[in-house]
Amino acid sequence: MKPPRISKGYDAIAQRLVEGVEDIGRKQIARAEVSSIVKAYIQRNGVRRFDAGTSGDYQAVKTFLADRGYTLTTHGRASSYIIKAPGKRGRPKATNWTKVVEFVDELRRSEGLEPLKRRAAA
Repeated sequence: MKPPRISKGYDAIAQRLVEGVEDIGRKQIARAEVSSIVKAYIQRNGVRRFDAGTSGDYQAVKTFLADRGYTLTTHGRASSYIIKAPGKRGRPKATNWTKVVEFVDELRRSEGLEPLKRRAAA
């Protein structure tokens, strides 16, 4: 008796797993190979260390800036941002997310912290 077909699409690998076939048609990478690749990457590029909760998403960056007195808000359709410095009057110029991350990275470097964005290879 032929096993029932579970997948209605073209998912041949899932069907082979259901049928209990040993060879599913994909090469399995040994863990030793992966760990040697990871070790080589760490040796070449080093390890970056961040405090718990550090992230490059909007809320984390907004909290980071708020702790330093800056205000981060979205402008327009959330495709541009405004960073208001403490004690400054008027509306600052809107900028994009890349410029916001660059600004945060400068603040982080000045405090001796690891920047969010890794510098390009020289």
